[in-house]
Amino acid sequence: GVGVAVVDTGLDFAHPDLGLNAEVVGVNSFNALGGSCQDIHGHGTHVAGIIAARNNLIDVVGVAPDATLYCVNVFQPDPVYEVVATDESLIAGLEWIAAHANLVSPPIRVVNMSLGRPSTPDDTPDNPLHVIVKTLHDSGISVVVSAGNDSTVEVSDMVPANYPEVMAVASTSALTGVNGYDTDLFIPCAGEQSVLADSASYFSTDGAFIGGVGVTVSAPGEAQEDIFDLFG
Repeated sequence: GVGVAVVDTGLDFAHPDLGLNAEVVGVNSFNALGGSCQDIHGHGTHVAGIIAARNNLIDVVGVAPDATLYCVNVFQPDPVYEVVATDESLIAGLEWIAAHANLVSPPIRVVNMSLGRPSTPDDTPDNPLHVIVKTLHDSGISVVVSAGNDSTVEVSDMVPANYPEVMAVASTSALTGVNGYDTDLFIPCAGEQSVLADSASYFSTDGAFIGGVGVTVSAPGEAQEDIFDLFG
């Protein structure tokens, strides 16, 4: 029953399983580059479905199907990476949330950012991005972010996942995987057990929770991880 701002690539306002209210630009949506918040990529709609796909006969049911979604697009098209965001566009989106959180009904009480970038020497506590995240947190808004999609780095090296004001979420497998696919090409790995459900996903950034920074919670982000001996 609360409001959730999805800070991403936009939302598909016509998607039947989201059941969104009609877009009113600047009222229930914000685009850091101006104009409509209609999804320019699909990632935002995908994330929104995980959060609040309706409890109906269509596809999946979200974690909080009775939540009200608010669209905040901070990305723009890019010929190399498909879409990109900047600290400036992200700050603009978060500032809009801070200013409008209590002007909408239901009010925004959760912000989701399934995004991130590596930390740099400029990422000090007085960095404007960190300041606006802290402002949201201090106003009673829960800020949820992805831990990251790079298993070679720690959460402490990712922004905004390394902010103590956020809840960083890592990915796990939902089901126990298969050891070997068939008896010809993809035979089982001798002496190895299958990758169990609730194992860390191969792509997920992780990190122990130390000093207020780390993975707050892990949740299924892939079906399963299978292993096999390709060369026998």
